[in-house]
Amino acid sequence: MSLEPVKSESRERSVISIGSNISPRFDYLQSAVDMFHDSSGVDVVAVSRVYETAPVSEEGEMYDGDFLNACIICDVSLTPEDLLGLCHEIERANGRDRSLEEVAGNRNRTLDCDIIFYGDRQVEIEQLVIPHPLWPVREFILRPLEDVREHLTEWQRESVDEVVEGIECEKGAAVRLEKQLKSP
Repeated sequence: MSLEPVKSESRERSVISIGSNISPRFDYLQSAVDMFHDSSGVDVVAVSRVYETAPVSEEGEMYDGDFLNACIICDVSLTPEDLLGLCHEIERANGRDRSLEEVAGNRNRTLDCDIIFYGDRQVEIEQLVIPHPLWPVREFILRPLEDVREHLTEWQRESVDEVVEGIECEKGAAVRLEKQLKSP
């Protein structure tokens, strides 16, 4: 990786949601897991099962196919800004071109990496809000989080349990695949 991360004082248990709807979808997810594993300042702790979901569309958005989604649990010594930079670098390395997304509502993704949790901290800076504001209503995030629940911090587990108990998203929309990502 070319990014030289700025290390923070402590390690934060973080959750990254990954998704792809452009073939080869599974390969893009595996590449993300491998690249996070190989990154300085990141220790991959666990990887969820993979789920297939229909796109969550808003008016004017176009998708070419269903998404594969998973979550990566990692301990990071990067700042939130540097972790976001690493996510964007991994997306670019896997062919994501954000400039195309500005055209006509194209929302297809070779790879999408979103920071869901950064330790038990709340972060609000330009282009980054943690916890991710939409995680409680996205089954493609919730189901993978349930898979790796035991690896979350106590606060993260409690947050997930509270949301799952009163789940607001449409249950059954996420289908778990038999094929699993390899955790390095």
